[in-house]
Amino acid sequence: MQDNAITGILYVAFGLVALVTLGKNDVPNIRQHPDNSAVRVAVALNAPDDGPTQADGTYPAILAYNEVGDYIGWSDWQHRPHIKSGGFHDVIIEQQKGPGQQATYLQLFAGTDAVCIAYISQTWADGTTRGWLGDMGRACGRPYYYSHIFVGNDGHVPDCIWMDADHSDDPDHDMPAALQIHMQEYTNLTTAYSRDPAHYCDEECIIFHRDPTKHLDFKKHPPKEDRLFRGNHPPGGPCCMDDDDGYAKRNRQRQQPRNRRPPALAARLVSSPHGKHSATDLCGSELSHGPDFVSWSERVFCDMGTKVSWPLCGSGGSVGGEEGEGECYEWETHSLVTGGRKVARHYATVEEWG
Repeated sequence: MQDNAITGILYVAFGLVALVTLGKNDVPNIRQHPDNSAVRVAVALNAPDDGPTQADGTYPAILAYNEVGDYIGWSDWQHRPHIKSGGFHDVIIEQQKGPGQQATYLQLFAGTDAVCIAYISQTWADGTTRGWLGDMGRACGRPYYYSHIFVGNDGHVPDCIWMDADHSDDPDHDMPAALQIHMQEYTNLTTAYSRDPAHYCDEECIIFHRDPTKHLDFKKHPPKEDRLFRGNHPPGGPCCMDDDDGYAKRNRQRQQPRNRRPPALAARLVSSPHGKHSATDLCGSELSHGPDFVSWSERVFCDMGTKVSWPLCGSGGSVGGEEGEGECYEWETHSLVTGGRKVARHYATVEEWG
């Protein structure tokens, strides 16, 4: 394995192309055969079927391809580990069909528990490292949430992208069930990389699929033969969730923000002191999805079910743009103070990020 690996990872945030430099602690740390590669997946949040107090989520199944699109390897599909919320796990890619080759394309297939991926990194057989940040989900118009994972030498805190195979945690069916990422496209090898944010959502870089897994049995072995996803958009367009005729039309015509959440997320509250984590922005985004949120830097509470933000009690401010209502969120009792009374929010889990 390569020591002290440093790789520049490109991502898009607020309409601009930015760069994070990965360090040795951000890449897989697992012994691998010289013919194989390794992949790390880090998650911010999980939304399991068996209740909000359990924070485990199934590691995505992975297929790997070389630069010309040849299928070269896979992860262990029968023993897919669980990743704790806010944690990561490293797995080996068995490259039996392409020993020692560079796994420049990865396909990730979600399990039936929704998971929010903050970053992916890999170490190729030759020790080269690559990475991808969950910020690209929001940049490419996919459901996202904040993460509490620090990446890179400058402590970047990426957003995370939601994935869900059966859409049980995804009433609007907006989450991809699979991602195909051309890892090479997100690496700053020279100063000549594209400054066009749209490029990094193009199908040559990434493809999102809502239901690509009908021919795959994740309880058995990886397929003997497989191929890269092919996009259905012209160059320059985001790819490719509208794999049925009605999806894109529904997505364009949605007039109200999503407000349906599974019980596991509705019974959970997250708070963060990070200046990047704006509760106001989270509530104002149609793409955001996840638990209710408190920003300590703003002193604002976001009700993610209704997409309405409330000032914390004692902070001043107003609700919904109306001055002088005196309505607020009381952190100590986890209650909304409205109309002179307290309405308790019955959270099963309160997660305070540091």
